Amino acid sequence: YVLKKKTSSQFDTLIESLPYISQQNNFFLLACDAFGHFDRKMFNKFLQEEKPDVVLFCFRPTLMHTKLRNRHSKILIDGHRVNQIDVKGIDGIGKFGLAGFFWIENGSIFCSAANLQRPENREMIIDDVFKYFVREGYKICAYLLDRYVHLGSPEEYQEYKYWTSRTN
Repeated sequence: YVLKKKTSSQFDTLIESLPYISQQNNFFLLACDAFGHFDRKMFNKFLQEEKPDVVLFCFRPTLMHTKLRNRHSKILIDGHRVNQIDVKGIDGIGKFGLAGFFWIENGSIFCSAANLQRPENREMIIDDVFKYFVREGYKICAYLLDRYVHLGSPEEYQEYKYWTSRTN
């Protein structure tokens, strides 16, 4: 889906895309500055067993992620169920980072997010929408990535270059 105009934020892009997104089922939304690996067969089995409304892909933070702690949202999980999301905070709740990859069972879920209150001290991001869904009682589950690479900061990019120059 291509928007007709440039937006000023991730959240605005989501809202502008609602006519398309709200018609989609069983789809992924992905960040543009990260990638992760997971077993597709295991993930499909997970979907069949858990029957979630949304899956948030997560990762175990590395030393670099810990140092850049306010650049990643954190999630608190009970079993596979997400109980809390700390959006770009420094509280360090839970032990998993939110990867920026999402699986959504039914895109119409986002229609309720259009009127969310925007935070005062930062821009609104999609993590805020999922935090709202947790509060509203949707079944939001977490799925741990086998491998996660985030390239959203100069430090993370330099770390990525370092490791890829030394490994296959």
